[in-house]
Amino acid sequence: MTAEEIKIWIGIISGVVALIVSGVSYLRQPSKDNSAKLDDHTDELQGLERRVDRVETQLEHVPSKDDFTSLQLSLSDLRGTVSTTEEIVKTVRRTTQNIDDWLRSNGGKA
Repeated sequence: MTAEEIKIWIGIISGVVALIVSGVSYLRQPSKDNSAKLDDHTDELQGLERRVDRVETQLEHVPSKDDFTSLQLSLSDLRGTVSTTEEIVKTVRRTTQNIDDWLRSNGGKA
């Protein structure tokens, strides 16, 4: 092989290597873009995760269904107690009114 042929082959090999490097670089560009997008999405997911953690922490302090049921039962008991007390107060009021009427009609004489 002559020097001239070696130069030609080196040129061809250099050209092929340059094309391969250019092709790989071109094909890796979307990968770099995707990597940047993945970093953005990762940051966004981390932000969402922090927000969900705050919501979960707040929800721990919210009364449960059982708590509301217990409260409803307590309110029902309280209504019953108030109704009973109301009846007793009405009876005491009628008795007091009857005593007052009797005292007024007898002029305070016993």
